[in-house]
Amino acid sequence: MQPPTPKVLVVDDHRIITDTLVTILQMNGFDPSGTYSGREAIRTIDRLEPDIALCDINLADMSGVDVAIQIQERFPKCRILLLSGDSSSASALQRAGEEGLAFETVAKPIAPLALLNLLRRTSN
Repeated sequence: MQPPTPKVLVVDDHRIITDTLVTILQMNGFDPSGTYSGREAIRTIDRLEPDIALCDINLADMSGVDVAIQIQERFPKCRILLLSGDSSSASALQRAGEEGLAFETVAKPIAPLALLNLLRRTSN
């Protein structure tokens, strides 16, 4: 029997990034859903029940770390990968660490093949 297709939630307020990642993931055996804001992600996670969440740290409407915390609280087995394009996210990650949470960060931009390899390792 084949393992279930990993469901991936992609959260980035840059539509082109979200849409591109969703397309890449669809073409490579994942079941992705994209959202364009932290609030939209939080509204949809209970319906999506993601196995993996790929979330930008610096969202326009809220911190991606706050999104990750809410996902982790509702779905403790969901693997969280935070995308960071700069070093300004250190304080948000430190705050999460103080709450006993540790999230893996991935530098933006990331090559599609590197991302796919990371997600394949994450979903095994």
